[in-house]
Amino acid sequence: MQTLFPAKIHKNRDGLFQVRFFDIDEATTQGKTLEEALINAEKILNASLDERINDEIEVNWPMMAEGKDIYSIAPAARIQSAMMIHYSRGEKNMDEIAQKTGVSVEDFAALEKTATSPTLDIMEKAAKALGKRVVLIFEEI
Repeated sequence: MQTLFPAKIHKNRDGLFQVRFFDIDEATTQGKTLEEALINAEKILNASLDERINDEIEVNWPMMAEGKDIYSIAPAARIQSAMMIHYSRGEKNMDEIAQKTGVSVEDFAALEKTATSPTLDIMEKAAKALGKRVVLIFEEI
């Protein structure tokens, strides 16, 4: 499961690099340089996903997109973990999953919110309870 959100970044008539995410209409930004546009893209993606997740607005799993001027933007790790736990749990009973994880239902529910930064130990326990495993990847920036 990867949580990379595709964005189209192109230079507009004013010479600014315009950013538009395919999956999140409200997440748009720009930058004077491509580097600045990429930094701003990550910031607006995090802000948009934070708001959606914490307001319990459904976030669709990001689509795959390739092509000219398409960049894959990764949200913050805490947002990725909340999304992965939420989507992996699906319709499974939260009480049972929390018990298998060894945390209270309230603490497990908090793992699906972006304000929580779970430890790797908790992530591994949650993943195992959901029939998954945690795989960490460091990628070049």
